[in-house]
Amino acid sequence: MRRLLLASLLVFFTTAAARGQVLQVREVDVYDGGALMRLAAEAEGEMAFELPATLDPATLAVAGSGGAEVLHWTVEERPAPAWLPPALEELRDEVDRARTEVDLLDARTAALKQAAGHLERALPEGADGEELDDFVDGALRKREALELRLRETEMLRARAQADLEGLERLLEERRPDTESLLLLVLSTKGEGTVEVTAWSDRARWRPLYRVDLDSATGRARWRLDGLVTQKTGLPWEGPVAFHSGAPRRGLNVPDLPPLAVDIRPPFKAARTGMEAARLAMDSVSFNEAPAEERLETATDVILKGTASVPGDGREVRVGLEGFSLEGEAELTLFGELSPRAWLLWKTERLDRALLPGQAELFVDGLPSGRTALAERSAGQKLEMPFGESPLVTVAREELLPQEGSSWTGRGRLERGYRLTVSNGLNREQTVTVRDRLPVSVNEKVKVEPVTVAPEPSERDDEGRLTWKVTLEGGGRAEITVRYRLFYPGDSEIYFYGGTSR
Repeated sequence: MRRLLLASLLVFFTTAAARGQVLQVREVDVYDGGALMRLAAEAEGEMAFELPATLDPATLAVAGSGGAEVLHWTVEERPAPAWLPPALEELRDEVDRARTEVDLLDARTAALKQAAGHLERALPEGADGEELDDFVDGALRKREALELRLRETEMLRARAQADLEGLERLLEERRPDTESLLLLVLSTKGEGTVEVTAWSDRARWRPLYRVDLDSATGRARWRLDGLVTQKTGLPWEGPVAFHSGAPRRGLNVPDLPPLAVDIRPPFKAARTGMEAARLAMDSVSFNEAPAEERLETATDVILKGTASVPGDGREVRVGLEGFSLEGEAELTLFGELSPRAWLLWKTERLDRALLPGQAELFVDGLPSGRTALAERSAGQKLEMPFGESPLVTVAREELLPQEGSSWTGRGRLERGYRLTVSNGLNREQTVTVRDRLPVSVNEKVKVEPVTVAPEPSERDDEGRLTWKVTLEGGGRAEITVRYRLFYPGDSEIYFYGGTSR
């Protein structure tokens, strides 16, 4: 009975397909881990559609609109190991042509080998003397020509086989990972449209920014593209909404338990290292780099575009929005961490949310690198690196050795260094210099600044110092820092933060 029902459904589907009933993707909402697709077709009474099993049948929903009413519908999964999405039909034709070429060359090779065999066995009856010599010479020339054609054919066959195998691999890579189809059968009345909604986890997208900095004005021109790929087997042609969030299943209100605190045995070196490493990461956060229609909701940022995305896994780049942000470009030196200045761009207040992702960076139209952007909300600050300058540098010189000073001994240490800032540009340049004093994370260790000259324009509670230095072309400036450390004489101190000095 089941076989009879399936056979009748297949006959019905064939009849429906012959009438040209096709479900087309009209709209898509794509997330990082899937897509919600809306498909539609004109209502025609009794209808049937084949859909790839890359769609989750549990999420399938069918409804009528514009005067059409769906009376009932069923969906059944059935085997279809040879099914291929329309986007891959052209590639399949290339595979077939390549296979035909291999078969043709195989046949030609066999024919040449057969001809060579006949030539070896062919001897004229009753021939002798000069006549036999002439025959042998002619046969030898023919055999040489056959061998040459055979070698050429074998070479062509090897190339054709390699092309065929490459195309077959490509076809297999692009073929959706399913050997089933969903047979959707429905009954409607009235004139209008049948709409089908379904979710698939075979789609994703990621944001990619292009940022072009005008180093003279500090204005940054931004472009956001969506790199989208989907392997549902259904082509997308039309509106696509790109979501920053993702729908989650099994939502529950978080439970906030009491926060307990207790005493643990001290492990000072490890704790000190972790805290100092955190401060060091803060001081070089530029390395982590903070990493056309927009709608922002409480849980999502949605960018709308128009896309043509084949359902075979090929990545498509879709332009989503372009905008400009005013900011400040500055050359910044990081004391002991890097001898070269970094070109940093910063803005005090973003006028929009930024999505996490990669950013391709340009300075005055020329490529300067790539960085990762962390998620940012509107109103937040942003600082980004745009590369290093080999012409603006800093050199560090230790002023006091660790030993040999009256202030160096058990329980006390005096250190100092000089930063020499050099402007190798042929113009006046204001340079920002950032450095740091040690920060104690143990109450038994005291840090006392002795000399910081010139006075920094900024300093914070975590020991970071900032100077603004204006230098003529080819000019230099010096910054001197000295400090003293006091600690228990029976202890050993450690410096953490990415430098051995």
